[in-house]
This record gives sequence, structure tokens and C-alpha cells, in this order.
Amino acid sequence: MKDFEQDPNESFGTQNDGLPNDPPQTEPMSLNEPDDSVKKQNEGDYKAPETNYGYSAQSKGKPPKKGASASLLVAFCLVLFIFIAISIGALFDISNDENQTTAPDSTSASTSSGLPSDSTSSSESQSASSSATAPGVSVVAPGTDQYISVYREVANKCIKSVVVIQVTSASGSGAGSGVIYDPNGYIVTNYHVANETCKKITVILYDGSSYEGQYIYGDELADLAVIKINKTECDYATFGDSSQMTYGDAVLAIGNPLGYGLSVTTGVVSRPSESVTIGNATMTLLRTDAAVNSGNSGGGLFNLNGELIGIVNAKIAANTVDNVGYAIPSLTVMKSLNDLKEHGYITGRARLGVTVNERNYWNMFYLIQVEEINPMGSAAGSGLQKGDILNQCNGVAIDSYATLSQQLTKYSIGDTITLTVYRPKMELTSSNLTEYLNTAEKIDIQITFKEFNPNT
Repeated sequence: MKDFEQDPNESFGTQNDGLPNDPPQTEPMSLNEPDDSVKKQNEGDYKAPETNYGYSAQSKGKPPKKGASASLLVAFCLVLFIFIAISIGALFDISNDENQTTAPDSTSASTSSGLPSDSTSSSESQSASSSATAPGVSVVAPGTDQYISVYREVANKCIKSVVVIQVTSASGSGAGSGVIYDPNGYIVTNYHVANETCKKITVILYDGSSYEGQYIYGDELADLAVIKINKTECDYATFGDSSQMTYGDAVLAIGNPLGYGLSVTTGVVSRPSESVTIGNATMTLLRTDAAVNSGNSGGGLFNLNGELIGIVNAKIAANTVDNVGYAIPSLTVMKSLNDLKEHGYITGRARLGVTVNERNYWNMFYLIQVEEINPMGSAAGSGLQKGDILNQCNGVAIDSYATLSQQLTKYSIGDTITLTVYRPKMELTSSNLTEYLNTAEKIDIQITFKEFNPNT
């Protein structure tokens, strides 16, 4: 059987399981080398065409005709314009080459004039050059759509409905969590966090204000309790439908881990429904990998709609186990709270309606013996008698009251079980235990569970 850790009234000073791992070291990003090199054009590569601006031999000594002179002037202007255009283009290419950004790890050597020191380094420098610069870094402004995340919104909304609970009881002091579910200061938490045995209950809200808490009612097997503070207009949680949660749904666990104050952890639904035995009860719980620790009990498990879909109540406590936590589904919580308010007990639960006495003999034998039978209970009229020793429930050995309670929580109203008992034939003394058991009659009794008020 797995060991489960709850956080009942216990003092803190717990040993941390470990510190967060350092982030993995990664190699710095490097810029991609450009595929195309930019070749520099050298000034003076252009050679103007040779043009004879003098007179021809045939016309020596004679002035040129007026039309010929105009044609030469136009040709000269055209050649001059082409020369100027080419020179300006070459000048811009040289300027662009010199202004290109190179990668930070470039090792090209340069002279004081900015030109490469030799032809080899010049070629390498030109190959490393790129027309694209490195991306800039900018800060996303708060309040923008890009800045806001779903987790951020849900956490900041829901944490206002979660409280820190500090208790003092006969066994010492401890801390846990709770969730306000009604604006008039009603808080749901775990029974093992706060119950009628507490001498003092202190509730600390999100804003740091402190109030005295009063225990209202609760149920040990359901591990749920209600306490109240004298405050109205409280921020409160809205219940969601836990039956709609499935594998991989994102959740946030908000509570008071280790008694250090409210904090948030995130995870997913690892399993939407799992049968888990904790203490005297077998419960159907929602499993999550969101980190929960001692002090988280009674806190909330929320979905990304900001709805309460569970009350955290346990985790598997083992050095070899990580992030296996459990929460009471919201539908179970709502039914339990409504039943406690309207009926004073949780309906639909299988109860025998008997009072038993757990006896230990020689630290070897544990006898669960019937002391009283409720005339309104399920066992009334079944043939069960006072003094009967409970031996088995549907074939499962009953070796303690905890085992009996665990077995009963597996059944509902209308279910029928076979209860195997031993009916003694003599009075038990300090010296006749063996004879007492050997002479007892073994009887199988059929019991069908019915609804009744266990408080009557």
C-alpha cells in the first residue's frame, strides 16, 4: 500500500527534497554566414573611349561645318554623363561594402584606412559580410496582448480566494490552506487541517489580513470541513465541473506549501479519477502532477477558466516519487457541503449502523466486536447480534476499524455485502482466548445498505 502524506497539525521545519536544477547551459547563437558575397568595384576601372576631337586630314585648314560641330558637342556631353554616372555608382558600392555589419567572431584584419591588409583577408572579409543585421531586443510592455498569459490571469484572480490556515490543537500547531467559496466568509478545507479538536484557528487572507476562524461542520471520511470568518464581501471561488476534466488538462494548484505563504504551481491532470485509500477511507480522487507539499492540503486546484475543480488533500510521500498529488473532485466537494448543511451528514454512504469496539490481545489479535446496533441502521434486522466478532467483509479480512471503514467506503446505498462473523459461545477471560475463538460459531450475514441518519 502506498504511503500518503497529508499535512495534519504538525510543526514545520521540513527538509526540502531538493533545490531547483540550474538551467541547462546552451551554446551562444551564431549569425548565419551570408550565401552571396558582395564584390567591390575598383575605382578607375572605366576607360573612356578614344575620340578624335581635331580635324580630319581631308579638312585640314578648313573650318568644320556648323552641323558637324554640334554633333561632336552632343556626343561629348553624352560620354561625359555616362562617365559621371559610372563613377558615382562605383563610389556607392565601395561605401556600402565598408558599412556592412560583420559577425562578432569575424577575425578579418583591417588597415587604418578601413581596407583589408591583403587580398586574401579582403576576400574572407567580403564573404563574411551580410546585408542583414542581427535582430534587436525589445521589452514587451505590460498590459499588451503579447504580455498577458492565461496562467498569469488565472493565478492572479484565483489566489485571492485562497487562504492560509494556522491551527493549534492538543497535539501541537500546524498550517494548511483553504478556499473561500461564499462571499460571507465560508471556507472549505480538509478535515485533517481544521476540525472540532482545534483549540484555535487563524485565517490569513491574500491581502495579509488575519481573522479568527470558527469550525462549523465536517466529515472525517470525506476529509472535508467548513470554517467561517467574520467578514463579508470576500473574494470567493466559483466551482467548476470536475467530471469534464480529462488527461492533460492544464491546472494550477494554489495553497500554503510548507507554511511559507500562498504560492502557485502548475501542472496537468494526470488521471481524472483514481481510487485511493487514505487513512480510514477509500476515496475517488483526481490526480495531478502539479507540485503539492505539506501545507497545500485544503488549497484549491483550478482549471484555466479560473474555476475550482478540486480541493488538494494528499500526495504520495516517498523519496522515489515525484509530483503525484491528489485532490477531492469539485463535484464530490459540492455534494458533501450541501449534505452537511441540509442533513448534518453525507448522504448515499454505506453504513452498517453499528458501534464496534476494537480489542487488542497480546499485541497479536485484534478483534472488532459489535457493541451496539442502531435500530434504524442497515444492519438492523439482518441477524447481526451484539457481541459478534467481525471477521470478513465480502471476503476481505477485517483486522482493524480502519480496514472496516475502508471497505465500507467502497459501497453505496442499495449495495449488498456478505459479512462474516464469529459468534462466541462463552464469556471471554484473560486466559481462554484460544478456546473462546475455537468454539465460536462462524456465520455469514447478508446486509443491504439503506439510507439513514447516523446522528440519530
